Amino acid sequence: MISIEEILKDIPDKKDYPNTTSKKFKKDLYNFFSDSKFRGVKALEIGTHRGHTTKLMSHVFDKVITMNINDKGSDWIPNQEEDKSIIYFVNDSYGGRPWPGRNIAGFWNDEIEELFRGIEVIFIDCLREYEKVKTDLANSLELRPKQEKYIIIEDYGNEKFEGVKQAVDEVCWFGHMEIVQGIGYPAGTQHGTMKYNDWEAVICRTLKK
Repeated sequence: MISIEEILKDIPDKKDYPNTTSKKFKKDLYNFFSDSKFRGVKALEIGTHRGHTTKLMSHVFDKVITMNINDKGSDWIPNQEEDKSIIYFVNDSYGGRPWPGRNIAGFWNDEIEELFRGIEVIFIDCLREYEKVKTDLANSLELRPKQEKYIIIEDYGNEKFEGVKQAVDEVCWFGHMEIVQGIGYPAGTQHGTMKYNDWEAVICRTLKK
């Protein structure tokens, strides 16, 4: 298995390129999901930029579906070999097109439904507004089947995006999931232009109601 240092060697850190996740975040994510119980897992990434974190996820999970509003650009980072385990799916999460299980416009067919079935890990890295994060969390919880899932939320403690933490904490308070580990930089850290009043990101586990 390729080392985390090799995966990250040409990827910028968040302090130099704010549109990505920090290298510490990536290393913590890699270490958490390298556990043998996550082998063969299908993962979903909501919000894609150049594919820095997608690249990492392709080495951790069996299949990565990355969902983004725009088509893949010429600045896409994952190489040809990594792309074999990545499915780039163009969809606007907030523009009226439903997710699997919410077929109200005929956009989803059986093939797409099956593609999204059985996802166990979801990485939310899309719009940072409170309502958008709540929408992403609600859609993630509805993915079928409703087995235990792990949901990673970027910028949880970033002072610039207080709505992220508010949305996550509310969903936890209502008993739909719990925070199992903070990853990335801890509270009180300044990393480039980023200041954190809590963990940079959190890994949550869904709870049965």
